[in-house]
Parts: sequence; structure tokens; C-alpha cells
Amino acid sequence: MIYDDIWSEPGLSNECCHLIRSLLQKKRRQRIDLRKILLH
Repeated sequence: MIYDDIWSEPGLSNECCHLIRSLLQKKRRQRIDLRKILLH
């Protein structure tokens, strides 16, 4: 679900939702980079 540009899904951890939100950022510069994805 997306509310006010905040993505969440019932049943997923906050950390998982944060990672997915980071991947779905509209602006390329705001998206998480590969190194941070691997450390997440």
C-alpha cells in the first residue's frame, strides 16, 4: 500500500518496508545504492 509516498505491507518487518521504500524512490539520487542494499 502507498499512502503519501510511504509504502508498507502488512506482515512485513519495518526493516523490509524501509528497504523497499528506499528502492522505490521516484528521484534517482534518493534511491539506495547497491552497497547499502547489501548492508541492509
